[in-house]
Amino acid sequence: MSSTKDQRERLKRHAGTMAVSHWRRLLQRIRAGEDVAAEREAQFLAPDDEARAGVARQWYSEAQVALLAAFDEQALVALMSPWLTEAISYVLGDWEPAEGPESGGRNPQRSFIERLVRGQYVVVVQERASKGDGGVFVSGLPSERVAIGNLCEICASETSGSCTVRLHKATGGPFTESEMDAAYGVMREAFFASAEASERAESWEFEWANEGDDDRIIVIEVHRHFGEEQDDEDDEVDAIDQTPNP
Repeated sequence: MSSTKDQRERLKRHAGTMAVSHWRRLLQRIRAGEDVAAEREAQFLAPDDEARAGVARQWYSEAQVALLAAFDEQALVALMSPWLTEAISYVLGDWEPAEGPESGGRNPQRSFIERLVRGQYVVVVQERASKGDGGVFVSGLPSERVAIGNLCEICASETSGSCTVRLHKATGGPFTESEMDAAYGVMREAFFASAEASERAESWEFEWANEGDDDRIIVIEVHRHFGEEQDDEDDEVDAIDQTPNP
């Protein structure tokens, strides 16, 4: 049986191989006259259709795709490293493949990594436990299983309520300032729309928390506070305190 280290290396090499194939194939399609940007624009985090189309045209311009297609496997793995290491740890840990088309057949772990490589964004949700960090959830965003609005559900079900959300481009490349602003705004709006639908909006905090100058990542701190439950607990304590001693 191969060691976890060997599995990590194989998945890392597979990510590089798939990335090279992905970008070179897209470059061929663009040079053949196919509108790759148009077919993918709905997946971008921008406030409206016009803005999404503009971002898609920038990301899938011939010059940008040609730049990525010129990289070799090692260079693309290094570029994707901000999210790739965590994704591999996740898929080799507690992750369980979905049933149906997304199961990945014989190689579900490779299929999971392939979907991340071919997508637009990768989101990493890190539980904030009472003592240090807790579990991690990794997904493409948006994907067949995870829509932008699902972030509220993910933070409620996959964590204890407090978590750090880290958003990366699938390429691992930097965000422009306008891309950061737009992505954060869309994620925040979708998060609270989901929370309001379940009548829990007032119990959540969702704040941009980028530290340092790393423009390859958007960091968001999410916290769920339980005001009513805490009030009930305080009332119970007060009742106990006011109970006369026998």
